[in-house]
Amino acid sequence: MSNNISYEDYVKILSSEIEKSSERGLSVMKVTKNNNTMLDAVVLEGMNIAPVAYIHDFYEAFKSGKAIHEIIEDIMLIVSNVPESVKEIVAKMDDYKEASKYILPAIINYEKNQEYLKKVVHRRFLDLAVVYKIAFDVDDGVRGVLTIPNFELEQWCVTEEELYKKAIENARKKDEFSAVPIMELCYDILSHNGVHTEEEARLYEASKDTSDKNFIVLSSDSRQGGASVLLFTDIFKNALEKYYPDSKKLLILPSSIQEVIAMPYPDDEESIKFLKEMVREVNETVVAEEEVLSDDSLYFYDVETDKIGIVEMLKEDI
Repeated sequence: MSNNISYEDYVKILSSEIEKSSERGLSVMKVTKNNNTMLDAVVLEGMNIAPVAYIHDFYEAFKSGKAIHEIIEDIMLIVSNVPESVKEIVAKMDDYKEASKYILPAIINYEKNQEYLKKVVHRRFLDLAVVYKIAFDVDDGVRGVLTIPNFELEQWCVTEEELYKKAIENARKKDEFSAVPIMELCYDILSHNGVHTEEEARLYEASKDTSDKNFIVLSSDSRQGGASVLLFTDIFKNALEKYYPDSKKLLILPSSIQEVIAMPYPDDEESIKFLKEMVREVNETVVAEEEVLSDDSLYFYDVETDKIGIVEMLKEDI
């Protein structure tokens, strides 16, 4: 039986039931995510590392009639499931030689993460920020991620520059970056989920034979933190040569922290302003707040300089 209980009341009910079963060792807390987003979460107390269960992920099941005690059981399965391989990795994190094998870069919004950036190792990149993650495979394509705090630099006796070089080196080895036409990516996702139809397949095949390859998606194969592709100009150079051989410049849309979208650089500023407003609208209506990369900027790649930069608007923004 479904119910119309608000999310706030649902959190109170769940928190109360978790308190009653304190022997489980569960604790409800607020977790600060990217862009200063606060999420309600459940963690297992006394663990150096454990998966986090986000309360909102179970809200729809609750509204559909799932009992609170069943939701708590589901949460318990998530937060208590730490593979031995992960425990072994985490136990070695004080040793930089071991930890350095798992360091990867990630790009986030600079202005929206001012407080967060005070606590973690980072560098400016354009109007964004590069942070560093300890990333390791957990299970079934799921990746565990820990952001590297400032105090680790002193403990490891390394500099931020050394960390950056290692992160870039690892990203080259572990996350193969790619540029894919957006139609092809959509088809791959549909195919993977097993929900594509013959009509969708026909439209996809037809699209490959047309010149409408205006949008390409650039990301990492893991699709996690894939916007770090912005640190690798050769990926953009290769994409431009493959998909837009007559162009010298790409316009880059900050789709999310997971990927960016590129297209041939428009000839007129009105098109750029339209696309900038489109990104803002998508960020407000589609992209999760913690996954927004930028509301304010578009970027470009120039093949002649082999550089990525911020698009400077000549007129007042809309």
